[in-house]
Formats: sequence, C-alpha cells, structure tokens
Amino acid sequence: MLLNGGTAAAANGGARLLGPRTIAYMAQNHIGDMDSFKTPGTRFGLGLAVVTDPAAAGIPYSAGTYHWSGSQGTVFWIDPKEELIGVLMVQLTPSTLRLRERFSAMVYAAIEN
Repeated sequence: MLLNGGTAAAANGGARLLGPRTIAYMAQNHIGDMDSFKTPGTRFGLGLAVVTDPAAAGIPYSAGTYHWSGSQGTVFWIDPKEELIGVLMVQLTPSTLRLRERFSAMVYAAIEN
C-alpha cells in the first residue's frame, strides 16, 4: 500500500487507504539538517526513516527510500525509485551477523536495469 501510493493490493480489494500526498508527506525529511538517530545519510519523516544520502548511510537503498527496523534484526524498506519492497523477518541480534546489510546488498545486486 505504501509503495502503491496508498492503495491496497488488488488481492486485498484495491481499496484506497491513504492518499498519495499523505504517503509523500510521511516519507519526507521532517528534521532538516538535524543529526539523525544513528545512521549518517538518514533523516526522519513521519514514523519512518528516510534515506537522503545512500553513500553516507552505507546502504544500497536509493535516495528517498523509507524504512524502519526492529531491535532484533527485522527490517522493511520501500524504494519508490526501484519500485521495490524489502522485508526481513528474523529474531537475531543484528549487529553480530549484519543480516540487514547483507540482505539489502543481495536484493539490490539482483536488480537488472
């Protein structure tokens, strides 16, 4: 629904749940140049982290990708530029295996354009 501009997937009836401007507003940088929580190149929107500089963030997401992660390794991201959604559901301490980074690197390496 977030990637689809606020409309649910056809399998779920295709109902509009949010407007496209609402999604765009959620995924904007709302903190300006203020330092982000942990990751360089990332700022915050409304309930989401927003990638403003992928090189500084050290992740292969496109600029404008929005994401969130959990304390035990879960992560989701939505990359509007690539029309891509990534979801990793694990319950492992992420810092030990760097699963989030490895997963996203493998996904982006598989894109053919």
